[in-house]
Amino acid sequence: MLKPWTTLPDNSMEAVIGNNLPAFNPTQCQQVASEAYRVLQPGGQMRVWTQAGPASTMKAAMIAAGFQDVFTKDLTVIGTK
Repeated sequence: MLKPWTTLPDNSMEAVIGNNLPAFNPTQCQQVASEAYRVLQPGGQMRVWTQAGPASTMKAAMIAAGFQDVFTKDLTVIGTK
């Protein structure tokens, strides 16, 4: 299980950027996306560079967490709160 970013207040970040998340399973992707959504300010953006297979998993997790306008560009998944 991933450790939540409990030290970061809700709606406190403008952006969350992740790099190379090849080993995350769907449950971990959902945890990451949910925590990122929690700490992002409205209009904030999450960008995650990943490998081809996990990109679709992360995209689905971001949509489930509530991100809007989620898309994949090259191997980066991008979504806006």
